[in-house]
Amino acid sequence: MSRTRTRIAFAVAAAGLVVVGALTGWTSGIFLAAFALFCFLGLLLATVLTFPSVVARLDQGTDSPPTDLVKARNDVRTALLQGFASILLLIGAGVAFSQLRTSQRELQTTAEGQQTERFSRAVEQLAATTGPAVRLGGIFTLVELARQDPHQRTVVARILAAYVQQNAPRPTAPPPTTDAVPTPLTLTMPDVQACLDFLASEAPDHTLLSGLLLDRVALAGVAFADGRARLDGARLRGADLSGAQIVGGHLARADLTGAVLPRANLHQADLAGAQLAGARMAQDDLSGAHLDGADLTGANLQGVNLAGASLRGAVLVRADLSSSAHVTGDLTGADLRHADLRAADLRFAHGLLDADLTGAQCDPDRTLLPSTVTCTGGVLVVKR
Repeated sequence: MSRTRTRIAFAVAAAGLVVVGALTGWTSGIFLAAFALFCFLGLLLATVLTFPSVVARLDQGTDSPPTDLVKARNDVRTALLQGFASILLLIGAGVAFSQLRTSQRELQTTAEGQQTERFSRAVEQLAATTGPAVRLGGIFTLVELARQDPHQRTVVARILAAYVQQNAPRPTAPPPTTDAVPTPLTLTMPDVQACLDFLASEAPDHTLLSGLLLDRVALAGVAFADGRARLDGARLRGADLSGAQIVGGHLARADLTGAVLPRANLHQADLAGAQLAGARMAQDDLSGAHLDGADLTGANLQGVNLAGASLRGAVLVRADLSSSAHVTGDLTGADLRHADLRAADLRFAHGLLDADLTGAQCDPDRTLLPSTVTCTGGVLVVKR
């Protein structure tokens, strides 16, 4: 009787499944759900009613006592139901894991969308004309996004480089020579200073600045954190960097031809191979700086502190070193032809005898020299 009812139930379910498929379409979601439910119920009924009897007869044989068959059917049914439950548990875990992955992808997509929106809004803020505060907010947002996502750093660096390229002022007249300490750039142009901070210290490719054409820019009072400025190869011909704070900065091979750098602090800066011909560096602090191989032809170095500065192989032809203090660095191989050394203190300079002193000007009363060199007729002469 039970088998008849089971068959009738399967027949009714199959007929219902056919009706659902005919009404909704054989590939619709409702039909597929109904088909899955039909398969599930069929497997469950087979597990409870059919499989136990088949397995028990095969195991006990048809001649076994009824009580043994009943017990065998119950054992098989229990084992099958346990296996069925385990399968359902695994399916449930798989569904939960799939839902978790879907949720994670949705969250990631949402986060990426928000990041893209923030990025677009920040770029729009760079073009704001309402005031520097809005542009500064956009710059800080871009810097924050670059720090959060390293893949965005190159893009952000190029955007900020383009911003500096376009917005850094370029006076038409040469900057005046003044003894006054300039106002820090963070107060006069905080947006440009913020861009330079990122480009010089956090940009992924520090050679990016070498591609900037910042000739004759007015960046008086620019300042960088000690040792973080990486401006190797930067092009700043004729730039006004008065009062610049670049302590420990990296300016190797930078082109600073004709730059204006009075009262700049370049203590322990790396200027090896830098182009500084005609630069005005009066009253600068170049103590401990590396100027090996630098071109300082015709540079104004009046009153510059050169204590411990290395000038090996530096070109100082016609350079004005008058009143330069504490020239105690290495001058081995330096070219000092026709340099102005009046009132310069060279008593403790290293390698002076290996430097080219042809035509170097001096003052017998004010130029301080080691015992191996004398000032004769207004020029330096090495004692033999």
